[in-house]
Amino acid sequence: MVAVVGAARCTSLVSGSDPGVQPRLRELHERLWAAYNDRTEMKRYYEVAEAVNAHWHPWTFHGVIRSLASQGMSVLDFGCGSGHAWENLRETGVRYTGIDWSKAQIEENHTQFRGQPVDFLAASLYEVPAPTGSFDLVISLYVLEHVVWPRQMLAEMVRLTKPGGMVAILCPHYRSMARMPSLPHGGPGSLRDKLRRGDLDAAAKHVWMRWYWPRTVRRQYPNQEVPWLINVTPAFLQEGWSVDNDAVYFVDRPECVSELKRNGATDITEAVLARFPEKLRRDKHVCFIVAEKE
Repeated sequence: MVAVVGAARCTSLVSGSDPGVQPRLRELHERLWAAYNDRTEMKRYYEVAEAVNAHWHPWTFHGVIRSLASQGMSVLDFGCGSGHAWENLRETGVRYTGIDWSKAQIEENHTQFRGQPVDFLAASLYEVPAPTGSFDLVISLYVLEHVVWPRQMLAEMVRLTKPGGMVAILCPHYRSMARMPSLPHGGPGSLRDKLRRGDLDAAAKHVWMRWYWPRTVRRQYPNQEVPWLINVTPAFLQEGWSVDNDAVYFVDRPECVSELKRNGATDITEAVLARFPEKLRRDKHVCFIVAEKE
């Protein structure tokens, strides 16, 4: 049974650079967009996202991003959600703009932050209605993994950055882990939970995806040969939301760095992290990039 489960999972992944899969990607994008604009469905989603990103401690990746901001800088937050980044950047004196494709959440942000020196915009992350070179710092916090066309988002982030400005990205490095939470694990809950309730089928799927799938994905989807890997059947659309089961892009840091470079932004992450704890540079489960626009 486990072998059958594994074979089925492989069909969920496609190369986003393949012209033949674009209709499937458009359908996926439309379904995700509808879900993110459903107030009832996504209320908990944004509450959890805010809690996870609530406190930007100095010696974390969030703290590194805050260290890039300074008085008077214009900052654009891609996929701003509930605006938690503003709460952590407020004291730096930046001019903050948040953009998100959830109109419902942006409306709530306008109410919550009324009277504060911030701006929020509901728009596509692939085509932001702002002039080229508008911002000193463009950031994205745990958003890239949720977009169907990551190359377009990366290009748009660079476009909106001023020459000499920076792009900062923080998200899971799924390629390094060779697994992602949105591939079906037999429903939400731990392996112990599934065994306790006697759901052996769900337990078998969980074991496969947690321990055997990484070997399969590394063998069947080599990084360079199958670029921009997208999960077209995220568990979120079948099971309802749980943490990161709506992720679709199998994030690969090297291909992101190459795409940023192709669009005119050079990776300076090592130099930026030089003054922070070594553990940040050793963390292979996180994709953290700071790139400077040429």
